[in-house]
Amino acid sequence: MATVLVLGGTVFLGRHVVEAALADGHRVTMFSRGLTQPDLFPHIERIHGDRDGGMGALAGRRWDVVIDTCGFVPRVVAQSMALDAGRYVFVSSISACADLSRPFDETAALLPPVDTEDVGVAYGALKAACERVVQERFGGDAVIVRPGLIGGPHDPTGRFTYWPVRIAEGGDVLAPAPPDAPVQVIDVRDAARWLVRVESGGVYNAVGPSTTMGRLLDTARRTLGSDARLVWVQPEHLAGVEPWTELPLWLTSPAHQGMMRASCARAIAAGLDLRPIEETIRDTLAWARDLQGEPPRQEDGRYRARTLTRAREREILDRLHRPPV
Repeated sequence: MATVLVLGGTVFLGRHVVEAALADGHRVTMFSRGLTQPDLFPHIERIHGDRDGGMGALAGRRWDVVIDTCGFVPRVVAQSMALDAGRYVFVSSISACADLSRPFDETAALLPPVDTEDVGVAYGALKAACERVVQERFGGDAVIVRPGLIGGPHDPTGRFTYWPVRIAEGGDVLAPAPPDAPVQVIDVRDAARWLVRVESGGVYNAVGPSTTMGRLLDTARRTLGSDARLVWVQPEHLAGVEPWTELPLWLTSPAHQGMMRASCARAIAAGLDLRPIEETIRDTLAWARDLQGEPPRQEDGRYRARTLTRAREREILDRLHRPPV
């Protein structure tokens, strides 16, 4: 049994990391501000504080493993470098890589430093800078994990949930062409379990198996027994629809065409185990159906998706099928 400190742990990936560590029999401590779902995991040690100047309650203690799921700003991450840890696992992002226009592996160059702490403006560059901070402190023993798109239960973004929910509803489903666009989704539970178990230092991409949008949506139809009819719509007919957020998994910019083509061979060799996408589809839908209210519009702190509304989808499909005047 190891002592595990989880920085974060109340929303999505961190929540599953805590569950995975408990399932493996570890003694877990959570450190968070206590603002989101403060009643979660009532039977484990929870320490409240702010990573930015408020980590004093952790001083003088040692953990076998620290798993950092919520580090976004290098100045703030630097403050957790004072922690006494046998192993430090930092969750970065493939967005830290400088060139996402083509397939890449862990040797890809990173984005250069930026003179801002605005995560919304410079998310990838700030993650890259955080990586450097962790590696400067822990050297080759640092575990840097770069996930791609993560899906599964408790996802507050809707970036994968949208599709199981929409396919299950059936009818004409707007699908962004082309069907052969590459797609990679990693189940949050697989990522979390591996974050707890990985022991070898280094950098790892944590992404799902390679598939395509067409195969993914067809798999969802079969898995859910849906009568959904996919209506493939060309990008020129989707003006005003925001890729990635309103229509999840849809990438249009040439600069991002490699985001769904990352290699995860190194992580798999280090023990990352990926479950069938059918399981992720079924479990994500089951979780979404348990929410109160219409899942894609949930605003209770657990699910704040900005995905396409059904009315907007219907408007686009009606416009495409409207006979010329």
